[in-house]
Amino acid sequence: MKNFKRFYILFLGCILATNYSCTNLDEEVYGDLTGDTFFNTEENLLRAFGTSYTILYRYGAQYSAPSLDVATDLFTVPTRGGDWLDGGRWQRLHRHEWTTNEFYINNMWSFIFDGVNICNQLIFQFELAGGALAENAIAELRALRAFYYFWGVDIFGNIPIETEFDVPDDYIPTQNTREEVYNFIEEELLAVIPILTEEVGPVTYGRMTKYGALTTLAKLYLNAEIYTGTPQWQKADDVLDQIIDANKYDLTPNYLDNFLIDASGSTESILSVPYDDVFAGGLTLHYFSLHYQHQEKFGLQATPWNGICAMEEFYNSFEDTDKRREGLLAGPQFGSDGVTPLTDPLYEPFDPTNPAGVFDQDGPNINLTPAINELEPGALRQAGARIGKFEIEEGIDADNSADFPIYRYSDVLLMKAETAWRLNDASAIDYVNMVRERATLDPVTTVDEDLILAERGKELYIEGHRRTDLIRFGRFGDAWWEKEVTDQSCIGLWPIPQPQIDANPNLQQNPCY
Repeated sequence: MKNFKRFYILFLGCILATNYSCTNLDEEVYGDLTGDTFFNTEENLLRAFGTSYTILYRYGAQYSAPSLDVATDLFTVPTRGGDWLDGGRWQRLHRHEWTTNEFYINNMWSFIFDGVNICNQLIFQFELAGGALAENAIAELRALRAFYYFWGVDIFGNIPIETEFDVPDDYIPTQNTREEVYNFIEEELLAVIPILTEEVGPVTYGRMTKYGALTTLAKLYLNAEIYTGTPQWQKADDVLDQIIDANKYDLTPNYLDNFLIDASGSTESILSVPYDDVFAGGLTLHYFSLHYQHQEKFGLQATPWNGICAMEEFYNSFEDTDKRREGLLAGPQFGSDGVTPLTDPLYEPFDPTNPAGVFDQDGPNINLTPAINELEPGALRQAGARIGKFEIEEGIDADNSADFPIYRYSDVLLMKAETAWRLNDASAIDYVNMVRERATLDPVTTVDEDLILAERGKELYIEGHRRTDLIRFGRFGDAWWEKEVTDQSCIGLWPIPQPQIDANPNLQQNPCY
């Protein structure tokens, strides 16, 4: 299956896309991508699509979707002596004390608008080409562009709406309100959903189909009250019914099968990023999280970074039989033979009076403890359960080949449970129990806000959904380990990155920054 995935990635033309900036939309069109010479066959059209989808390879990178979960009650990046101090950026992210100059905030802005701008470029070129193939391609690109804008309206709120590529040299985008961006996304998705393919399987794996667009629309409606002040629970519920009633998806019997090196056979993947360590890199979660000595266990080419880990309360929230907790590594760690204990060569006896020397209070054998002694400066080297959710190919370097799901059917079922609950529909219990059954858990008999939020956390952890969920439920400003209460009305939006404001005088900063 891995050979198939590599063929598929190459077929889509996964070359590195040129970076574009929201404040510079008149970049040169590289290559001879003219309508009369390139877009005359379906194969060439698919190759052109590669440049729009390669932006998604940044989705699972260290400073993208995983970073969002560090700002929640699920994960953190402790400072272990000199490791992960990084100017205090991870502590500020954890405590909701970020500034307008944070690297990861500007990185997220660039991810969104690089995606928007390459979609605009290709739409412009396909419009020149004309024909039925171009019409379908434009619909898919508009849906993908709406996906990028969904991230923009969710994270930054007040951002420019840009749909043109052929603009004057002195063009500077203007800023739109959050409600205007919401309306644009809704209009775009409603326009293209009837045109998009309903085919589900290897041919459309990793691409925006009708159901990927419907899932984006459902998420837009689910969070409408946050974005516009007006809830749209019934609209969200109706869209989710379209996905469920199509009978195109089902839960995989094994939860972890959604995160394999090749998960193209997953029956619940609605939209995924098919990473490959050779041809489509960017997924570095294993290096971001694993203990230094896991290099020996997985035969990695370099030492992992011993960074991101689950917070103790989250790890302990799983029931003992919950299969989803198997995606977190805790307890004694062993080598590739499963027998030989992994040991820390830098072990030092625990000395509470010397934080800089705190390494491992359980001896030289590595025992990953759910408990984390402190966020900074002397977090124990073995503290915190690590992310083992994504299959790790033996012998790889910093890039992993596991597929990263953006939308899964289990997310759809839990969104349906939420909309049903909010609309006083008793079927909410059924949808929650579908997901719990796959996790080998007993069914629940009642559903409330706490249960829905908890199930979403345990089902979708490290997939980039938790921040949005907490904001929707009004919990993002809550206190949790090493974090005091923060004002959600302020930190519910990230600041417009200062470098973007410096480059574009039309951009006004979000409130509170």
